[in-house]
Amino acid sequence: MAIKRIKKKLRYKKERVLLSDTLPYELPLIFTNRGFYRYLVKNEIEVNENGMLRWSKKMPDAAFLLMKLLMNLGDHLKKSDGSVDVNEQKPTIPFNYKIVHKPTKPRVLSLVHPASQVKMVAFYEKYRSLMLHFTGKSKFSIRHPNDVACYFYYRDRLHNKLLGRKVDSTEQFFNEYENLRTYFSYQEFSNIYKFYESYRYQRAEKKYQHLCRLDLQSCFDSIYTHTITWAVNGGKNVFKEVFPFPGDDKTFGGEFDHLMQKMNFNETNGIVIGPEFSRIFAEIILQYIDTETERKALTEKGLKLKKDYEIYRYVDDYFIFYNEPKVLEDVQAILVEQLQDYKLRFGAGKGGNYDCPVVTDITRAKIRIDDLIDDNLTVRAYRTHQRKVDVEETEKDKAHDADEEEEEKNPTQDKIDEAVANKDRLLLNANEFNAKFKDIVATTGVEYTDVLNYTLMRIGIKTETLLKDFDKEMKILSMAEEQTEEVVKQKRRKERMLVNYLQELIDSIFFLYARSKKVNTTLKAIIVLNVILDYVQSDYHYPKEAPRMSKEARDVVMKKLRDEIALLFQTSTFNEYTQLEILYFLIVLKKMGSQYYMPQRVLNGYLSNKEEEKPKLNDLNMLSVLLLLYYWGNSTKYDKERSQVLEQVKKKYESVTPTMRRQYTELVMLTVELSSCPFVEQKEKHELLKLMGVEDRNERLKIIHYLGRHGFCVRWIGLNVTKELGAKISQEVYS
Repeated sequence: MAIKRIKKKLRYKKERVLLSDTLPYELPLIFTNRGFYRYLVKNEIEVNENGMLRWSKKMPDAAFLLMKLLMNLGDHLKKSDGSVDVNEQKPTIPFNYKIVHKPTKPRVLSLVHPASQVKMVAFYEKYRSLMLHFTGKSKFSIRHPNDVACYFYYRDRLHNKLLGRKVDSTEQFFNEYENLRTYFSYQEFSNIYKFYESYRYQRAEKKYQHLCRLDLQSCFDSIYTHTITWAVNGGKNVFKEVFPFPGDDKTFGGEFDHLMQKMNFNETNGIVIGPEFSRIFAEIILQYIDTETERKALTEKGLKLKKDYEIYRYVDDYFIFYNEPKVLEDVQAILVEQLQDYKLRFGAGKGGNYDCPVVTDITRAKIRIDDLIDDNLTVRAYRTHQRKVDVEETEKDKAHDADEEEEEKNPTQDKIDEAVANKDRLLLNANEFNAKFKDIVATTGVEYTDVLNYTLMRIGIKTETLLKDFDKEMKILSMAEEQTEEVVKQKRRKERMLVNYLQELIDSIFFLYARSKKVNTTLKAIIVLNVILDYVQSDYHYPKEAPRMSKEARDVVMKKLRDEIALLFQTSTFNEYTQLEILYFLIVLKKMGSQYYMPQRVLNGYLSNKEEEKPKLNDLNMLSVLLLLYYWGNSTKYDKERSQVLEQVKKKYESVTPTMRRQYTELVMLTVELSSCPFVEQKEKHELLKLMGVEDRNERLKIIHYLGRHGFCVRWIGLNVTKELGAKISQEVYS
């Protein structure tokens, strides 16, 4: 069944940059910038184009005190001042955390300081037109800002029916901009896999005989921040002639350079990785390289774009289509020369050369994976043929939506009889499915990591549509006024079938996930598990209250899921860059309810790598601390562990000199989030704020009470996992 996308007009607020462009994608579901966004808007906090921080003089005292902490302002500042110059503030230190990227090389991502994020809002407001101008020059780029986004979309997803309730068509995920992808709309492919399926890609395959794929080595780590000024001022030589003295440039490029340095502790080699604004920064530089490559290919080699060759670039991935080997040699030589001028280079051993049309090993594997999923995740008809559940809703299905809803309210006797007589089966054998998947990987020669995100995404879509299809008759049987023996018997039969199927499906999901434990893969796996949870945990609420599953059946599925997550913790290794991937599953356990928590010894065993008596709590980064506290909640049985974690948190503060603590993103965010946490005792909050230089007890009380009422970035209570997943996957950039 098709997923309907509802289009909504955006009201322009410059602060919405915070909702889409200043955070890494790879953050836990509990962490968003919505609270920060509301805080700035409500208190009219902004940096103007002259670098003056301004605020409402009517803001509460507590909000003002919090602002001084967030923006690293002096204690002498008074609310009545109304503004302060922040142009020459000390540089801030981003919170860097590692995620699994390659077997021997993690990826470092950065969460930048709140003060830097507020300044980035001001930069977007001042220079959004120039950002669009300088990212609209290249004919190579297939992912670049096109305009300020005017609309956002939310999905009238199938989970509304899986939840067993009617949802008003105007219901939205959040109060405002809840599924905002990015501040800008993008031209023209939001994800690289869409390029592979596009007419442009297929046309190039028909037009040219060969394709060369290349990608940049450590692109963001290699960028020299000053090169942004070269790119927007006509090249390095022109720039140095116009601005011979460092610091003279007060233009768009100079300000962007300065801002990127200040948020990264004045580093000029490399930029922070994760936020969308970093991709825009890189895009401006790469677009200048693109235009120079095209110009030199024509003037020096006489090569015409679209005739002799075509280049498509998605972020730092290059696709060069050509016919003659000499053309590739010339174009590649020019491109390499241009990149070297900007301290960038292609990775050794990356990419490859292909004959067109391109049928890669990954393409072959995906085709076979599609067949495997279609053949196994399906309702099998009792007759000799199978009735498969299509992912896309047919026109006939769409036309009968209203009729189906009416029949669900008042099922006719014919419909009830048909549901009772239906012998269709829901059947999955995890061992067979897993074995066939292994065979696909082995025979096509791909790596598991190449196809797992795609596989889990397809399983998620298929599972959602399959459960909806299967549930039609379950609901008819549940809504029947007369619960006859035949009706009850058929309900039990279908329930047993469903429980067995879900157990096997959970087996396969964790088998697949174990092959590549990355953040993206984690999210894809959790999406499927969440679809299962939404179905299993929900009852029917219209037109009358009725249980969807028996308590016993529900318990079997939930325990199976709990046991698989516990096994995952027991078989995974804890280290400094595999924290977030595994701890993410604590959010799933939290949604299941405390009765399904795994034993604390299992979690302690994971944190200690099974070799030490005590967990290695000193290695926990900020995100891991927040996830653990969220999972433990206010349960007294975790008091010991909670205290141990908070003691380790204090050691983070003590490792930094008091005068520098407010420059550290991790310490600022820990202070704010733990002060808002309902599971941390008041005395602990006072101690943390005191460590951050808030000496006055009354001021500390005001901040604590304010954050307790309003919260900030972490949603400690009432997290809607389904909606947060929807918002999260809408922001995904890379496939």
